[in-house]
Amino acid sequence: MGAKHQDTSLGGQDAHFIQTAWGVIQRACDPSPEVRRGGLEDLCRSYWKPVYHYLRVAWAKSNEDAKDLTQAFFLWLADPQALQRYEAERGSFRSFLKSLLRHFVQHHDEALARLKRGGGHTILTLDGPGFFVADPHSATPEEAFEKEWREAVIDQAFERVRSVLQESGHEKKFRAFEEYYLNVPPGGRQTYASIAEKLDLTPIDVQHYLADVRELFRREIRAQLSQTVSRSEELEEEWNAFFAS
Repeated sequence: MGAKHQDTSLGGQDAHFIQTAWGVIQRACDPSPEVRRGGLEDLCRSYWKPVYHYLRVAWAKSNEDAKDLTQAFFLWLADPQALQRYEAERGSFRSFLKSLLRHFVQHHDEALARLKRGGGHTILTLDGPGFFVADPHSATPEEAFEKEWREAVIDQAFERVRSVLQESGHEKKFRAFEEYYLNVPPGGRQTYASIAEKLDLTPIDVQHYLADVRELFRREIRAQLSQTVSRSEELEEEWNAFFAS
C-alpha cells in the first residue's frame, strides 16, 4: 500500500522561485564582461529558439543561415547599448526584443558583417540534438516567435520543477506527473489507479501529486515571466499572452 497523502507546503509562496525582477537584463547590461556574459547566456537560453524561428520565417532562410543570423543578433545584443535602450515602463522585454528583431531584419547585412568581424565567436551553443528546423511557411514571424517563446518557458519550467522535486525528495510526485501527462499510450491517458500501482501509491496520492506539480509549474512560469516585467499589470499581460491561443 502506498503512503497516505499528507498536506504539503512544497513550493512555498509564489516568491519561492522568483528571482529579482530585471535581474537577467541588468546583468546583461553590467559593466563587468563576466557578469554581462552570464546575463547574455541566460537571455540566449530563453530566447534563442524564438529568435531563430522569427528570423527563419521572416526571411525563409536555410537552417544554417538562420542560425548564423541568430548568432549575429545575440552578438549585437552583447553591446551594452543595445539593451540599455529598454525602458521598463514601455512594456515587456519580450515586446522590446521583437522590436529589436524587426530593426535587425532591416539591417541584417551590417549585423552579419559584425559577426564576421567578431570572428564567429559563440556566445552560447544551443543547436544540439534538440534543435529542430522550422518550416518557413508554417506561420508568420510573430507567430513563430510566440510559439517558441512559450515552449522555451515551458521547457525551463519543466526542468526547474523536476530539479526541485528531486532535490527535495519528492521524485515520485514528478514521476506521477510524467506518467499521466507525458507517457500517454495510444488509447489515452493512464488511470490514477494504474499509475498508483506502478509507483506504489494510492489513487488519491496520484490525484494530489498531480495537483501539487501543476501548481509548481504555474508558480515557476509566473516566476520566469516576472523577471522581464517591472509592474504587476505587465505580469498579468504576459501571463495572459502566454496562454493565448
